[in-house]
Amino acid sequence: SLGHTLGDELLLAVSARLGARLRQEDGFGRLAADEFAVVLEGEQAADNAEHTAGDLLAALAAPFVLTDGHEAYVHASVGVSVFPQDGATANDILRSATAATHRAKDRGGNQCALYTGELGQGALERLEMENALRRVLSQDELRLHYQPKVDLATGQIVGAEALLRWQRPEVGLVPPDSFIPLAERSGLIVPIGAWVIDEACRQIRAWIDAGLPAVKVAVNVSARQFASGDLESVLSAALDRHAVEPKMLALEMTESM
Repeated sequence: SLGHTLGDELLLAVSARLGARLRQEDGFGRLAADEFAVVLEGEQAADNAEHTAGDLLAALAAPFVLTDGHEAYVHASVGVSVFPQDGATANDILRSATAATHRAKDRGGNQCALYTGELGQGALERLEMENALRRVLSQDELRLHYQPKVDLATGQIVGAEALLRWQRPEVGLVPPDSFIPLAERSGLIVPIGAWVIDEACRQIRAWIDAGLPAVKVAVNVSARQFASGDLESVLSAALDRHAVEPKMLALEMTESM
């Protein structure tokens, strides 16, 4: 918001505050854009790690006054890993600390989290799931289940909501809350969303051709699909391909959107 120069000034100020709270023998450096690494050495380092993390968070609590007069407030998430139980090499230790940092962020940030083995396992499982998710369309692993909407006065089905499921090989049926957030973060939600729209239109046509009463089907559309810019063309193509009237398809936006 304030430009690169003031952004760099803020990073330098953050670095100065962090460095002031550390011992001379501690290792300290900037890893990436807004990521810093601290290496604490000594027999008591592991026992003092959480205390040191608290000191570093406290050091960042007060606002930073920039040269143009703006006040900047920052929050940090600290992840702690310990040698050798959390990794045998520098790369392993850093990876474990990064996993713990993500745990601190997931909890709301501005706090410290310790690495546990399940964090590493969870990261590996997420990576495997993302790789498997990239193959769902080519291997025809997605399914739509339809939840009926019933008129309580007449008992008639007047609509349906399309619910996405993943039939993952050797795993079984995976519910959407287990993979949709990952699809959102990776951008895979856009092609998956297009498949959902097309499959819902195909099913509507199949019901009509079977002589069943036509019902409107609702599908969820993600923010990324709107942002992709081709939602209208995806809708038009699916409706035309399956000869479905536009009024038979309803789009629902997620609560988070």
